[in-house]
This record gives sequence, C-alpha cells and structure tokens, in this order.
Amino acid sequence: MLQRSFLFLIMAISFMGCTFIHKTQAHNVVPMPVSSQEKFSPDNEEKVWVEAETKKVWVNNHVDESGDMVEGHYKHIIVTPGHWAVKDGGKK
Repeated sequence: MLQRSFLFLIMAISFMGCTFIHKTQAHNVVPMPVSSQEKFSPDNEEKVWVEAETKKVWVNNHVDESGDMVEGHYKHIIVTPGHWAVKDGGKK
C-alpha cells in the first residue's frame, strides 16, 4: 500500500511538472528610469538604427595551403555596416 501511494505521488508530480510552481510565482514589472538624454522632446530629432546590408556568397570546393579539401560553403559578408541615423520628421 505504501509503495502504491508513493508511486502515485511520483506520477502525479511528473505529470504536473513545473506548472504548479509557475502559476504561483508573481510577475512584477519594474519600469526602467529614463535618462535626461533619452527623454522625448519635440525639439529633438529622433534617432533610428539602420540595419547592416549583408550578402550571402558561395565559396566553391577548393584545396587549401595544407593540401586539405575544403567543402563548398556560404560566407556572409557585410556590405554596409549598421549605423545610427537621425529620422527626418519633415520639419524645416
């Protein structure tokens, strides 16, 4: 009888998993302070991130300096690096 109840307890815990623990945890969201430089002001221009431009290049099979065969593979190269830009709001 003790073995069956222990086995039942182990099976119940394994089926429940971490859902019971997860539901009891409280999720508190704490807002991060904004520095004086990052505050939005209508007079300031808005900065945006411009993604890098990349290309995918195929390199054929070749034999390297050591005489080892290198299989064909892709290389990713950066054509234009990512950078910050000022977003023009149409104001003049």
